[in-house]
Amino acid sequence: MNLDVLAIGAHPDDCEMFMGGSLLAFKARGLAVGVCDLTRGEKSTYGDVPTRLAERDRATRLLALDARTTLALPDGGLANLPEQRLAVIQALRELRPRLVFTFAFETRHPDHRACAEIVRDACFFSGLEKLPTPGQEPHRPEALLHFMEHTLLEKPDFCVDISAHWEAKVRLIEAYESQVLPKGTRDDATKTFIRSEDFWRVTEARAALTGNLIGVAYAEGFLGGPPPRLADPLAALACPRTP
Repeated sequence: MNLDVLAIGAHPDDCEMFMGGSLLAFKARGLAVGVCDLTRGEKSTYGDVPTRLAERDRATRLLALDARTTLALPDGGLANLPEQRLAVIQALRELRPRLVFTFAFETRHPDHRACAEIVRDACFFSGLEKLPTPGQEPHRPEALLHFMEHTLLEKPDFCVDISAHWEAKVRLIEAYESQVLPKGTRDDATKTFIRSEDFWRVTEARAALTGNLIGVAYAEGFLGGPPPRLADPLAALACPRTP
């Protein structure tokens, strides 16, 4: 398979929460898009593995993904170890993406930090001819890009307009009903941030703030990669700004 875009998260729901609108936007442009989850989320406070995988499958259908793979690495035990890198290398060589998105390195969750490191190194090693994986050819993605957790710690290097896909992103996140509440509801006994009203307030505020940077209603921001190559600088840079 030859994907245009592969998003890699530590747990089912990571990619949907942090760049689900962009995945929808990429699909709307006709790109081949996939998601790779490093774990099955078995250590999550709410839900169990069968529930989480059923939710993952529901979200996959909403995204109309071209590929999705879950590697079953240890939730709560992700580490930049050779055997974990090898699993990601095999996924990269199978899916052969041009662009890879994963977590930024400065994150609160230990699994998210480890995910960023594993993917960074796997993207390099995946291109080495003398690191064999049976039946697979070497492949190195053209760019590695990063999404941030809930708090915007840095100004994004580039933003993707998701205004047309905002409501679809909300439905996408709501597919993980063991992890989040339906938008507009509350759970006064919640044990986690993402299963709270605050999660939705922060998620919408983040998308609106990022959108304001490029003069649109909602956007998602990303870090890293090579400098963007612009064929039309006016279309990319002279966008209207909101007051």
